[in-house]
Amino acid sequence: MEERVKQRSIRASFSKSLLLILGLTYILTLAVLLSFVRGYFYTNFYNTLKGQVQYSADYYEDNIATAGSLIENLYAEQDSWWRSDEARVQIYDTDSMLILDSQAHLVPNSELLDVKSALKGVAEYQIFKISETNEHVMSISTPLISTGKVIGVIRYIASLEQVDQNLKNITSLFFLIGGIITAVTALIGIIMSKKLIEPITELTETARRMAKGQYNVKSPVMSNDEIGTLSQTFNYMTSEISKKEELKNEFISSVSHELRTPLTAIKGWAVTLNDPATDPELMVAGLEIIEQESDRLKAMVNELLDFSRFSSGKIDMKFNWVNPANLKGYIESFAEGRKEREPRKFSFLMDDSVESFMGDENRIKQIFVNLIDNAFKFTEANDSIQVEISQDAQFTYFTVCDTGLGIALEEIPKVREKFYKGKHSKSSSGIGLSIVDEIARLHGGNLKIESVEGQGTVMEVSVHREVHYGKKIK
Repeated sequence: MEERVKQRSIRASFSKSLLLILGLTYILTLAVLLSFVRGYFYTNFYNTLKGQVQYSADYYEDNIATAGSLIENLYAEQDSWWRSDEARVQIYDTDSMLILDSQAHLVPNSELLDVKSALKGVAEYQIFKISETNEHVMSISTPLISTGKVIGVIRYIASLEQVDQNLKNITSLFFLIGGIITAVTALIGIIMSKKLIEPITELTETARRMAKGQYNVKSPVMSNDEIGTLSQTFNYMTSEISKKEELKNEFISSVSHELRTPLTAIKGWAVTLNDPATDPELMVAGLEIIEQESDRLKAMVNELLDFSRFSSGKIDMKFNWVNPANLKGYIESFAEGRKEREPRKFSFLMDDSVESFMGDENRIKQIFVNLIDNAFKFTEANDSIQVEISQDAQFTYFTVCDTGLGIALEEIPKVREKFYKGKHSKSSSGIGLSIVDEIARLHGGNLKIESVEGQGTVMEVSVHREVHYGKKIK
């Protein structure tokens, strides 16, 4: 239940983050757009009003100024030069006193900053509200020039109400369009997040079922992207785990059978020998069989212990310089004992130039025991088995070649895997070659296998001449 809550919280967190990002983007974009639009409208309004007031000031300077004083010219020309249909017109003298107002009353703005600036010869504008009417207006003042001197100021005041209304309409439109775009984007994002999280949820459910031992489950591949690749990889993993589980079960069954065989023989002869009337010769034969089966049982247990140590990485290795002559004597003695029970054509080859090399001698002998045992097991009477030790500048090679049953082509990559038991009836527990491969690896080498079914097998183990636990001796 807790895991499902976490999954929902991931989806909710993703959706919240998406909505937050969209919201912030929407607000910032809207703010920038509105600022740009407001600036555009106000600038156009200013330029239009500025052009009108400047035209009146220029007309006065060029055509009327020299005819008399400002007041005289106002009365003489009446409203022909200052009149405007779009703006309220005010004219001030050099003392900032209002001498003309097209609407016949003062605008309550005591500071008159734009007027004061114009009296200094610089045109200026203001945006403010008329307190009596709460009307939003823009005023532009420009100096009136006569013979190069400022003799007054002409001021145009125009309402911004229409501009503000247009801005409100555009703002509402932006909010509507932006809201729709944000909502659609959020919806698409939520749908996409669901599609993104759904395969992860499926993977989680598959993993949960695997944890309960259902190794044959598969996660559906819903896309061809990275998530789909993850699902495919996960399915491959489940397939491999399922195969390993099957191999493990077969291994347990095989080991149980192989342990039962010597135990059955020991039990049977123990019952027989317990009879006081047992023939002395039969008693001697029975004791020999018990001894042989006990040795066989001990070897199997030791192999299982080695396998366990290798699997856990706790194998004990004692590296020293190994004399090839010692190996030769051991191999010939071991093979001779097998030949007495299983007649084979056995030969051993080693050039006199083979020198001592670094390794664990007991583990090296274990390699030969496993390889020679396999060779005897999968050959028939009078088949040939050849063991060879050779060297080059870096490696020492142990080669066991036989003319026996061989290995099927499809089985060659698998025979060194843990628990793998071949299809042949003589195949045993399936850990011998995996141990050989691990010992070779710890000696800086590897195990190579070549085989033709029905013709024989060549197994070659290489060990580095100067390697200790996989690291070269300096």
